[in-house]
Amino acid sequence: MKNVIDVLRDQYNATISQEDDWGFFSVLASYINYILETPTLRKITDEIMGKKQKEYDKLAKLEEKSLQELKQAENKLLKIVEKNNISHTSLTPDWSSIPNPPRMNTLETLKAFEEGHISISGFKSNNLEKFLFDIAASILKQGYQSELKDFLVLNEEYGLYYSKADGKISINSNTRGNFIFSNTLKLRREQSEFIEKTEKFELWGAFNALLKFQKAFLEKSQNKSLDYICQKYGEGVRNHQEGHDAVDIAFFAQDLGEITESKGGRLVDYRSRHHLKKDDFKNYASMVNAYLIKELAKPESKKEENNKENYNVSFDEEKSILTIQNKPIKIRKFSNQYYLLKAIFQDEENDWQFSELLEKIGEFEDYNWKKLYDVANAIKKNIAAETGIKDFFITTTQSIKINKRNP
Repeated sequence: MKNVIDVLRDQYNATISQEDDWGFFSVLASYINYILETPTLRKITDEIMGKKQKEYDKLAKLEEKSLQELKQAENKLLKIVEKNNISHTSLTPDWSSIPNPPRMNTLETLKAFEEGHISISGFKSNNLEKFLFDIAASILKQGYQSELKDFLVLNEEYGLYYSKADGKISINSNTRGNFIFSNTLKLRREQSEFIEKTEKFELWGAFNALLKFQKAFLEKSQNKSLDYICQKYGEGVRNHQEGHDAVDIAFFAQDLGEITESKGGRLVDYRSRHHLKKDDFKNYASMVNAYLIKELAKPESKKEENNKENYNVSFDEEKSILTIQNKPIKIRKFSNQYYLLKAIFQDEENDWQFSELLEKIGEFEDYNWKKLYDVANAIKKNIAAETGIKDFFITTTQSIKINKRNP
């Protein structure tokens, strides 16, 4: 009887050897099903997708908090309007961030948006911020600057707020007003950008694409409509990122329909699709297959080592608190240690090259790897004093990685 590795390898080879597109995608669906139905493989892929879920959960929390802060800002702005008897029609600027339907002013459009009568693509927080900007800019234009002191900031702070994750400033000021309505929104944008970038080369991104295809293939094989698919997988999504995954499934199903057509009792190939590309999915399958075989081939002693309980570690950027095994360690905010931890916790599983970190901590132009190494050692000493953990970081002259393994 063949073992799991042999069957997996056979399934994979059968997939990539298919020359026509329909043959490839139909056998790919069987390959994915084998992975999902085999407990030892499913356990590995669950661990892979756990990393994706962690990033998505973080994004959802940041989006939720951003919306709470934006709603508080909205209530303050509406009180300013009411207090000063500002005309609602005057709150619709000549140049609007959000297109208003005919015969509706900005406040009416905002209400319709919040009640779900108007749908606007993108993150809800991004769109709500645009509404607030139009309202605040209109209030400012009418001379109520002092009323807006909670939201107006100087050019330097505004530039930092809209800077990229690498610290590069893209916007210095806004002629209609330097408004900031939610500090968390910057973190949410950085997290969504991080997910968008990492899913292109992380293993979880490859397997996520395979899972979305597998769902599309299942629905299409049952002749489900695109409306049904969108509704099924769009139900319960928490934000635009999760909604985008649901749309991908619908697009994949649409492309499957375009490459299949009943003709003489067989399915033929079409090439007008835009999302379901054979070469891309060959690469996804190759990445996942190689990793699965590598994991299955590990000696039991190595697997046991890998399954050791990890330290529970997190870093709260806002409070500047590093937490290890539920013990908080205060880090001075905006210090060298703060910026190094902030960069490392963008992907706490990563083995960071110091050159990568230097790019992310761009504020410190005089930094070099030796200074980062010294900062890391200072953090290690602080952690050792607080928790007794002496090897929190694994460092070399070129890299640094969080050591989460319990001794």
